[in-house]
Amino acid sequence: MKLINKTTGIVEFDGPAAQFPGIDVYQHDEVNAEFELICTAEEQRTSLRDEITVNAGDSESLLGTATDGMHILLYQVAKLSAQLSTAESLAQVRAAAAELNTLLAGFVAKVDSQEVKLPYQTKGVGIVMQDIESRATAVNQLIAEAS
Repeated sequence: MKLINKTTGIVEFDGPAAQFPGIDVYQHDEVNAEFELICTAEEQRTSLRDEITVNAGDSESLLGTATDGMHILLYQVAKLSAQLSTAESLAQVRAAAAELNTLLAGFVAKVDSQEVKLPYQTKGVGIVMQDIESRATAVNQLIAEAS
């Protein structure tokens, strides 16, 4: 991480982000300097993850929420699948979808109105799908090698 004083051109700090004392150390009341903070991609990612931990929850609570959501969806999709597999009419298909539709309708409305914003929407679906594919493949490779 580098902190550059754009007013003087001096590099005020050059070192690991963990040792950065904060920009306030370099600012003074009698001098109105402009600074530029340059971080590596890894430092930016670490900083963002730290902010997420402070503002949205630690990794364990985020994992818990994601797991809860996955369990709800898995159970509801399993029920839907079981009911659809025996449906013989459009009315039975609609009846099968009713519970899941009721469960998700409020959530869909909030996302559509942008009251709720999903991270994948900001990241981009393509990037998220690429992450899923590469992580799944990497984990599979490790499992295959261990077998």
